[in-house]
Amino acid sequence: MDEKEIGLKELNEIHREEKKKPLPSPLDADFYPRCHDYLSSLSSEIEKETGDGSMSPRAAMMKEEMSKARKTLESIYSIRQRKILLMAYGINTGEDGDLSILTPDEKHVLEEVVGLLKDSREKTLGNRADGKKRMRKLFMKRQRREESQSREAKRTALPVEEDRPLERKNGLPDAYGKEQFRAVVVLEDIPPFMGYDMDYDLHPQDVAMLPANMAAILEKKGKIRFV
Repeated sequence: MDEKEIGLKELNEIHREEKKKPLPSPLDADFYPRCHDYLSSLSSEIEKETGDGSMSPRAAMMKEEMSKARKTLESIYSIRQRKILLMAYGINTGEDGDLSILTPDEKHVLEEVVGLLKDSREKTLGNRADGKKRMRKLFMKRQRREESQSREAKRTALPVEEDRPLERKNGLPDAYGKEQFRAVVVLEDIPPFMGYDMDYDLHPQDVAMLPANMAAILEKKGKIRFV
């Protein structure tokens, strides 16, 4: 990414690239701090414009820009975190990983997850073929689903406005919509259940990605813990 001021246009470009590629797009090491500065600058300008309690047209435009920028940045972060989890699984099974495409914080997350997966396999699953197969199935099933959604999106893609907000279709979030996913470690057997994105069959020490609302319920019941 070129060294230039971050703005809504640049965030939209990065967002489009992230949705196209299976791996994270290269980002500058200071990408997230610069985004924070951009949003802080907008917030300060809005406060100046609304100092007398009124909402000028300029303040309203900046407020809308800040809202869109926050949502786009959150989506970029969510997409990249899911890709990093898949990278971690690949590295843990012997694949090479290009760490140069990650920011420093993302590299730290990747290293932590790789270490967690390694410890989980060695301490709990050992060399059992069924354990390895189950872990591989959880990750590969999600990867195949995302690849299928990506191919379908390309076939049915229609021109959209650059700043058009993310939409939900048929009551479900799109492939990279607002729905958040959380990485979890399973603490005890969970009866098979169906999520809106896939069927789940989870066992102790499995590492999985679950929708945030579903993960929150299981965490309260002591069934899983967050990574």
